[in-house]
Amino acid sequence: PWEQLPDYKCYRKRCSTSSDCCRRYNVCDPQVKVCYDCWYGYSCESSRDCCQRYPYCHPRKKICYN
Repeated sequence: PWEQLPDYKCYRKRCSTSSDCCRRYNVCDPQVKVCYDCWYGYSCESSRDCCQRYPYCHPRKKICYN
C-alpha cells in the first residue's frame, strides 16, 4: 500500500526497514526507526541500502548514486 502514496506521505513515518517507506525515495533510519529523505552521497554497504532515486552503491566510495 505504501507504493501508492506520494513520497511526502511517508516522511517521518515509523519503520523497521526501508521497504516500509514510500517508493524507496525515503530510507529508514536504523537508529530512530523513522523514514527520511535519501540523497546523493548517502552512505551504504550495498545497493539494498539505497533508495529508488539513487539506487546504486558505489563499490569503492560506499555512497549511493544514480
